[in-house]
Amino acid sequence: MAGAEGGLIGCHVVDSAGERIGRIAEAIYATPEAATPLYVHIELGLLHSRHVLVPTAAARTDDDGDLVVPYSRDAVRNSPRVSTPLELTAALEAEVAAYYTSTAVS
Repeated sequence: MAGAEGGLIGCHVVDSAGERIGRIAEAIYATPEAATPLYVHIELGLLHSRHVLVPTAAARTDDDGDLVVPYSRDAVRNSPRVSTPLELTAALEAEVAAYYTSTAVS
C-alpha cells in the first residue's frame, strides 16, 4: 500500500473478485507519521455522489495499483454513508467499525 496519502488519492478500489467499487477520495491515518491508513474514503457512482469509508487493515494493492479490499462490492456500497467534507467522529468510526465487523469478508 502506498505510504503517502497522495499515492492513494484517485486509485480504484476493487473487491477480491476484481469488481470495481469506486475511487479513493481521501486516506485517513491514525497519526501523520503512520505509513498505512486506517480507512479510505471512497467516492461511488458515476457522479461520485455517494461517499463511504472502508477499513484498510486487510487491504492490499495489486499489480495495477488498485486497492483490493476483502469486502464484496455490494457490502461496500451498502455501508454507512459519510458526508463531505469528511469529519471522522468517534460515533462515525464506531458505526463503520460495527458495520464491517458484521459484514462477511469475501
